[in-house]
Amino acid sequence: MALIRRLFLTLSLFALFIISHAISRPLGDNTTSSSTMRDRYEQWIIQHGRVYENETEKEKHFLIFEKHAKYIDAFNSDNSSNKTYTLALNAFSDLTDEEFFGLYTGSNSQFDSLTNTSIFTYNKTANIAPSVDWRDQGAVTPVKNQGSRGGCWAFSSVAALEGIYKIKTGISASFSEQNLIDCVKLAHGCSYGHMRFAYDYMRSTGITVETLYPYEAKQGPCRPKQPMLTIKDFKLVGPRDVNALLAAVNQQPVSVNIDSTGIRHYSSGVYNGGCSSKINHEVAVIGYGQNYWLIKNSWGESWGMKGYLMLLRDENLCPITAGPHIPILKD
Repeated sequence: MALIRRLFLTLSLFALFIISHAISRPLGDNTTSSSTMRDRYEQWIIQHGRVYENETEKEKHFLIFEKHAKYIDAFNSDNSSNKTYTLALNAFSDLTDEEFFGLYTGSNSQFDSLTNTSIFTYNKTANIAPSVDWRDQGAVTPVKNQGSRGGCWAFSSVAALEGIYKIKTGISASFSEQNLIDCVKLAHGCSYGHMRFAYDYMRSTGITVETLYPYEAKQGPCRPKQPMLTIKDFKLVGPRDVNALLAAVNQQPVSVNIDSTGIRHYSSGVYNGGCSSKINHEVAVIGYGQNYWLIKNSWGESWGMKGYLMLLRDENLCPITAGPHIPILKD
C-alpha cells in the first residue's frame, strides 16, 4: 500500500510539473512555437475586440491573418537582409489590402502639382541642427487615432498646426480634426482629402479646438464653434527637395503625404523597406535624426513605436518629399 501511495504521489508531482511548465510558457505574439495559429488568432481577436458577422466571415479573415502572421514571422527571423526595422501583428492584420487602404488611408495626391501655393524658401547656408524632436519642446500633442476612417489628411494638417502654434505662442492646444472633416467642402470628409484643403479652410474660416468640436469618426453637418484660429498662409516645401524638408522640420513640424503600403505592420527601428510612388496617406514629420525622419502617425499608440515611425532619411523614401506643406501663423 505504501508503495502504491509513493507511486501515486510521484505521478501527481510529475503531472503538476508538466501543467505548471505549460502555463508558464509565454504566448509570443510573433512565434508559432508557443501556440498554434488558431490560438494566436483567437488571442488577437480578444486583444483588438474584433467581432465578425458570422463564422464564414471569421474564417475568411483568419486566412488573411495567417498570411500576414507567417510573413511577419519570416521577416523578423531573417537575418540575411539589410533591414533595420521589425514588424508586428496589429489591428490591421486581418484586413485585405483593399480594406486597409479604404479604411485607414485617405490622401489624394493629385493636388500636389497645383501651382497656386507659395513655396517655402530657406537659407541654404544656415546652420541646421544635427537632430530635432519637437516633442522635447512640447510642440507635439499625444498621438491620436483616426479609427477606420480616411481622415488622415485632417490629422496630418492639424499636427503641423499644433506644432507651430506651440512654438509661436508657447501654448499647447489640440485642434479639431472633426471641424475640418465636417466643414472643408473641397475634401470628402472621412473618405479622402488633402492638407491643402485643410489649410485653405484654416486661412479663410479658421479652426477650433478639439474640446469644443471632438472627433466622431464620421462626417456630419458643419457646426462652426468659437473661438476660431485663422492662419496667415500655408507653403509648399520643395517639392521633391530633401534639404528643403530638412530645413522646414528644423523650424516646425511639417505635414507630408506618403505611400503607407510598407509601414502597415511596422513595429520598431528605422524603416528602410519598399515603397511605391503611389501616395495614399498623410502624416506629420515632427523631427529627424542622423539617418531618419521622425513621423507622427494617426493610427493610435498601439501601432509602431507608440504611434511613431522612424523612416530612412537619406533617400526620398515613400516618397516623403512629394508634397510637404507647412501652415504659417499670423504675427
